[in-house]
Amino acid sequence: MALSFLLVDYTSAANWYRIENSHFDVLSDAKPRKVLKILDELERFRVATEQFVNIDIPEDAPRTRVTILRSRRAFYELVGSQFVAGVMFDTPDGPMFVMSSSKPKYRYAWDPLEVMRHEYVHIISSYDDVRYPRWYNEGFAELLATAEIHDDYMLVGTYDKANALSLYSWTVDDEMFEDGYRYEPHYGWYWLFTHYLAFGSDRQDELVEYLNLYAAGTPPLEAFYSAFGLSPSEMWKQEVHQYREIPVYRVPIDLSKANLDFVVSDADPDQVNKRMRFLEARFSRGR
Repeated sequence: MALSFLLVDYTSAANWYRIENSHFDVLSDAKPRKVLKILDELERFRVATEQFVNIDIPEDAPRTRVTILRSRRAFYELVGSQFVAGVMFDTPDGPMFVMSSSKPKYRYAWDPLEVMRHEYVHIISSYDDVRYPRWYNEGFAELLATAEIHDDYMLVGTYDKANALSLYSWTVDDEMFEDGYRYEPHYGWYWLFTHYLAFGSDRQDELVEYLNLYAAGTPPLEAFYSAFGLSPSEMWKQEVHQYREIPVYRVPIDLSKANLDFVVSDADPDQVNKRMRFLEARFSRGR
């Protein structure tokens, strides 16, 4: 019974399309115009982020394979959870991402495109030789994932104000900044700490010192205290908790390198079935 998906023809109930450019290879049963809108935003985000972090993805790097399902229900049934908006994982053939083409109904639910942008920051960062603390990786990815991309500039530091303000009613523990900690529920705090240290304080030189100490092998909490002179929980109480007027920065960008010439074609049924059976097998583990 657990292997029944091997007999399913996923193309029998919907039209599937393949939409691709030089960086993304997408299979989707959603309407192409809807998928193209998502990919247009994602390609512009790719170019803006590469410029912001000054990292170029090598030309021979594998394309990111994306599966976009037309409904949230189909996505939830595939991944086995209603509490995620998108999932990325590595494969021998490169990164793969799964998401729904539908935005969430509820205001505070995760936006699938924003999750994809967050994960794509990790893809770009993987081509950087520098080793960063995991909390900072997540905070930095969230910082860029929430950026607004315009024709010739990006706004960095934007965030849902209601969501950000809800963080102030909680406390921060030092263990949240250890590499082995569970990170998902705390992305907002990591975004706030990253924003404060990078943009909202006079601690930029200390941040560089902290990152250098960590890259040299110093344990995260020891490196934090050595660079900043206090622990994360102490910094939260004394400084970050009072960080309410959050600035937004306008950064010039050049989108002329964005490849928006996506090719749309009917997907090969065998390729669709192979992809979906692979995903079904992956997500069925542990159920």
